[in-house]
Parts: sequence; C-alpha cells; structure tokens
Amino acid sequence: MNKKDVNRSELYIRILGLLPIIFIIAIVPLIVSLKVVYISDIEKVLWNYIDTTNDFFNKYKSEAFIGGIALALIFTSVRLLIGDLKFKVDKWLFPVGIYGLLIVISTFMMKYKDIFADVYEDVISDVSVFTNGNISLRGFWDRYEGFYILVGYIVITFIVFITVENTKQVDILIVSILMSSSIISVIAIFQFFGYDFFQSQIGLKLMVPEMYASIRDQVIFNFGKYTSYSTLYNPNYVGGYMALVFPFAVAFFIKAKNRVYIFVSALVCTLIFSALISSNSTTGFIAFLVASVVMFVLGFGEVKKNKLRLSLLALTLILSFSLLNIYSGSLVFYDIFKIEKTFNEKNVDVTEPYIHKLGDKEELIVNMSKTGYGARIETESIVIIPTLVDNKLFFFDDQQKALTLLSDAEKLYFEDDGYEHISFQYLGNNEGIQLNVGRKKVSLYFLEGQIEYIGNGGRLFQPGKNVRTFGFEGNEYFGNSRGYIWSRTIPMLEHTIFVGTGPDTFATVFPHYDLVGKANYLFNTATLPDKPHNMYLQMAINTGVLSLLIFLIISLSILTRNALVIWRFKEKSSNSLYYIAMSGSVVAYLVAGLGNDSVISISAIFWTLIGVNSIMLSKGNKFNFQD
Repeated sequence: MNKKDVNRSELYIRILGLLPIIFIIAIVPLIVSLKVVYISDIEKVLWNYIDTTNDFFNKYKSEAFIGGIALALIFTSVRLLIGDLKFKVDKWLFPVGIYGLLIVISTFMMKYKDIFADVYEDVISDVSVFTNGNISLRGFWDRYEGFYILVGYIVITFIVFITVENTKQVDILIVSILMSSSIISVIAIFQFFGYDFFQSQIGLKLMVPEMYASIRDQVIFNFGKYTSYSTLYNPNYVGGYMALVFPFAVAFFIKAKNRVYIFVSALVCTLIFSALISSNSTTGFIAFLVASVVMFVLGFGEVKKNKLRLSLLALTLILSFSLLNIYSGSLVFYDIFKIEKTFNEKNVDVTEPYIHKLGDKEELIVNMSKTGYGARIETESIVIIPTLVDNKLFFFDDQQKALTLLSDAEKLYFEDDGYEHISFQYLGNNEGIQLNVGRKKVSLYFLEGQIEYIGNGGRLFQPGKNVRTFGFEGNEYFGNSRGYIWSRTIPMLEHTIFVGTGPDTFATVFPHYDLVGKANYLFNTATLPDKPHNMYLQMAINTGVLSLLIFLIISLSILTRNALVIWRFKEKSSNSLYYIAMSGSVVAYLVAGLGNDSVISISAIFWTLIGVNSIMLSKGNKFNFQD
C-alpha cells in the first residue's frame, strides 16, 4: 500500500469517527415522530392523571442523542485502543469536567432526602424530586433533558476535543450543521406562509407510525398565524437555533472562492435569517443582533476586506425581513419588537368582552381565601364569594348580597354592576367550576359540601401560603410572564448554591401553591410552570449555582482566548474566521439563554462547538489549518 492509499485510509477512518457526532448535531434536530410516553407518578401529580401522553418532538430526540453518544464513545474507544487516536487533555477542559461532576452530584446526592430535608423544607413543594429519581435521570415530560442528556453534553465535548485534528474535519461538522439548519429553515419558512409540512399527508405519514394511523387527522400544532416551529416545536427554540448557526453561515460566505459557493452560502444565510424572523422570537432576534455586533468587532479586518460582499448580504437580509413583514401585515415587526405592549398588558384585545381594565392594565386578583363553605376571591375592584348552601351554588359580594346570574350557551355571567367581567362554567359532571376573572381562570372543586381551590395536576391547594419573591414587582408580565416566574425562582437559589435539585426537576420545586400569582400572570391556577424560561436559572436550580458559575467560566474563557488569538496573534484570514464564527455562536447561545431554556437540539451543537474551539485553542499554531 503506497503512502497515498495510507493517507486516504486515515482520512476515511477520521471521517467515519465523526459520523456519530454528525448524527447528533445534524440528524437529531430533524427528528419528529410520535412516541407514546408513559407518565411517571410525579408527573401525574404535577401535570395530569393520565398513564400515557403523545410526544412528537423531544422524546425520540433524547433517545437518539443518547444512542449517538454511545456510538461516539465506542468509535473513540476503539480508535484509542488501536492507536489511531491519542488521548489528549487540556487544562482549559478541567472546568468542563468539574461541571460534569456537579451534574452527577446534583443527580444522586439529592436523592438522600434526610440529608437535605431541613434545608429544603421551605423550598420543595409537596411533591418532590426525592419521591421519584426518574425525573432527574430521564428528564421531565415534554423536555427529557435529564442526567443522561447533560452528561452526554460533557462527553461530546471531550470526544470532539480528542477526535478533531484539522480544519477539514471542522468543515465537515459545520457543513453538516448548515445542511441540517437549511432543511429546518425551509420547513419554518413554509410554515410562516401557511404551508405546514407536518400537517400535510406526507408529513403526517412520516411523523405518525402506521400503527397509530387512526389519529393522524387529530394531530394539530397550532402556533398562530405567521409563525413557525419547524422541527424544534417551540418558536423561541427556532429563533435561538438560527442565531446559533448563523455565524458559521456568514463565515462560509466570506470564505467562498467561486460563484457557486458564494451563491449557495448566501442562500443558506438568507434561509437561516428568514427562518429566525419567521419564528417571531424576540429572544432569538436579540441574540442574532448581539452576536453580529461581536463578530463585527472581532472581525473588523475581515469586514473591511469583504465590505462589498457583506453589504450585498446585509441588503438581502433586510429585503427578506421586509418581505416577511409585509406579507404578515407588519405583525412580524410588532411581535419581534414588542410594539404597543407594556409590562402590565399581555396581548389584551380591548374589544374582547368581559375584560375589566383599570386605567391602562387588566384588573388583578389580590387575594384568595376560604370562608365557611365557600371561597373568597378579591380583585382590585370587587369581591366574589362562591358558596355551597345545601349543596347548591350561590355567589355573594362582600356585603353578603346574592349576585344575579345571566347565561348563554357556554358560560354564566353576572348582571350586577362591576361584575360584568366575571363568568364561570361547570367542570366535569358539575364537580366544580372554573371562575373567570377577565382572562384569569380560578378552578374550584366541590368536596363534602365545601369549595376547594384546584391547582396544577388537579391537586387541592390551601390558599394564603406565603410566597417568597425577588424583583420584578409590577413587571411580572415582562417577557410573556417570565418576570413572574423569575421573581418566584430567584429566592430558591440560596438553597442550591452547591448542589442543585437534580437535572430537569424545576417543575418539582416551583411554588405551585402561589395560586394568586399563577392566576394573575399565567392566567390559570392550574398552569404548570415546568421550566424557568432562562437557561441560567435553569442551571442554578437543577445543578446548582456553582455549576452555573463553572459554565460561565467555560464560556467566557472561550470568548477571551478567541479574542486574544484574533487580535494579539493576528491569525491569517481563513483561520481567524473560525474563531470569529465560534465567538459569534457562543455569544448567541449565551444571549438566547436569557429568555430560553436549554434544549437538546441547540445545546448539543453548542457543546460540540466548545469541543472544537477548545482543541483549536489548545494546539494554537500547531492545529492543522488546511484551506
């Protein structure tokens, strides 16, 4: 075998070694398929008393990710054993290892309830992570980002660090991401224009296995007009994903040498940007803008050298935004930039009947309590007291005057002055009622001649329990009610400084007994906040504040070292673009994390890039840059 054949064989082996990684970062985000998931006892109590639920977007992704990690471990181990790879360690990866250790500690130590019971007595809800360790291991329903997934992020970082040796391999990984993101983008753009692939006959057949063919006509994903969810389910995740991958599309656009590559890379940039806009994700758009500014500053020299090409790309993106905005009747602009919205008003349609507004805001519920055989709900303007008298339902005001009912086909209303915005309907077989204060829903249950409050999971809650809050007073509607969730989450951090409550266990520790808060800001006492809508709070609660600090050290050290390489050592053009794009992606991920949670499709790519960036920085000028 001659030297050329040997080199070719080595190249094939190296590419083969990347296949599990490519599967994780390019194929996993595309997976959309029905999976019937069995609900654990904790999830039944917290969410819904059903045995199974249908998952289309995340369960198979999590299983495929774990399978990809297993294959990557096998491939890498074999190559290490036969001497095809050398085991490499870098001091800058020690924080990644420490972060992984904290994940392990938070998963398994928190099972020992007796050790932490006194500390957590005031923070852990009546149904706790301690009663079922499966939540920590597999993740909560609809998310599935538990222990196995978080450890998988650490594993993929180290495997990429060991496996990647030159920019040809880096290019293969990046191109696979861009090909995948192009498919995701096309699906998203068509959804924006009202052509949802997953509602088509072909899409339904691919998504719903033949054994469940009878339910295909019942599968509907309704995210409203002029928005997209693609294969990622949540429009905010579409925005965060596109912001993460866009920097590499731009880098390849700048690197492109011939007209075909220039055109293709410009098309990919436009598709990704258009998909971002189609998601209407404010968080994703802000992440895109901040990442673009960072790339402009770090790569100012590249901008000057390619100003004509980049100017044409910028004009193309502006045109794309304009066309999407015009098609939607300017709804894209209003939604992304939150025009005509305030912190105290959440998409209130002032033409809708029964919305009671005080000044420029919707009326709030100020207190819920029990009284005799009834419940007492106080708003900013009225008091209503539903009461059972000889198992018959009556409503009184604060002067014990009976209220007069009006009815239509769906709800019952009150004709009394000041109560026009109050309505109710019976639940189940007249087992209770849902009281509507404007858009705010309070669920009540009839039990042994008394009225009880119902929260998430159909559980009975006693109102009036003290709820600790921090910040966002008067701004609870900020970020689609993120202000409310964050204000209730921050006080819990003092209990998770070193050890978290376990991966994906946020839903088990949130103060669900805050009925007034949930009614006001989540619009239903039965709503289940299963995530904080903030990656940093998610980490701080689930794996501990210390793990969050380690994560920030990892991310900020990458950005700092990239900047030093670009500015101080003045790498040549084709090489510095890698560092510029890596920095842009890291910044986009960090900014998107302010309003989004970690999710498999996005985080797997981020940690892969951390591994790639780390090996490039570790080897420095010795890294094999190949044009």
